[in-house]
Amino acid sequence: MSDNIFNIQHNYLVLLAEIEEEGGVLTPELEQEIESNERDFNNKVENYVKMIRHWEGEVNTIKNEIERLNDLKNRKEKSIETLEDNLSEALQLRNIDKLTVGTNKLSFRKSETLEVTDPEGVPEEFIKSVTTESIDKTALKKWIKDGNTTDSAYIKENKNLQIK
Repeated sequence: MSDNIFNIQHNYLVLLAEIEEEGGVLTPELEQEIESNERDFNNKVENYVKMIRHWEGEVNTIKNEIERLNDLKNRKEKSIETLEDNLSEALQLRNIDKLTVGTNKLSFRKSETLEVTDPEGVPEEFIKSVTTESIDKTALKKWIKDGNTTDSAYIKENKNLQIK
């Protein structure tokens, strides 16, 4: 049957309501419909699990490809940096500030960077203080489990699907 899981569930609830209307009596027809619904449900669950496993495999393949491409990108960026450094050293050795080769123009531009040699000696007005706060959820959960209460947090029990 090609019903989706929501229709199968709806049909199951309709069957349960029919059984209730019959005073809890399970007629052979209702029993047959419940068995059919159960088969449809089990087939649908099996197909869902197959699809989940298939997509998990695709996600792993994509993750591995992303890692491979990131490694390749990093190697290319490092190669570019090495070539640029070699070129810069060669031009500076020859005291060349500007050079045109074919359709390429090379030149140096001046820039400034601040080098801090002694962080302890920097005036206080230039020191930034960064503070972050976070909740220690592990300790708070243990505290609540030990019998303490707060209006700010509670332990929620979840049901997580596990596919083996």
